[in-house]
Amino acid sequence: MPNVLFNRSGEVTGVVDWNLGVARGDRRFGLVKLMFDLTWAAAVPGVEQRPTAAALERIDELVHSTIPADTLRIYWAHHTLSMLSWTIYARDTEAIDLHLALGERGLN
Repeated sequence: MPNVLFNRSGEVTGVVDWNLGVARGDRRFGLVKLMFDLTWAAAVPGVEQRPTAAALERIDELVHSTIPADTLRIYWAHHTLSMLSWTIYARDTEAIDLHLALGERGLN
């Protein structure tokens, strides 16, 4: 999960992604991964630290105002397939269903 950097007024100022995020390319893809991960954390039962509704709304607003819709759709599909690959390999049917639901949400 990425580390999110905030300024003193609570605004997101940066994302440090230590998990598979070090690569060349569009840095906005990290925002898509963050939104997916936060949405996942909000939906999975048993997660101790859930993101607030305000945090989810803010990242959603940031992603949609920063990334063109056609690019966002491609990034969301890519990350969904990446996560599905992992969960299918792990044979976690609940996680597969949740990733499919999150993927569909982002593609609609």
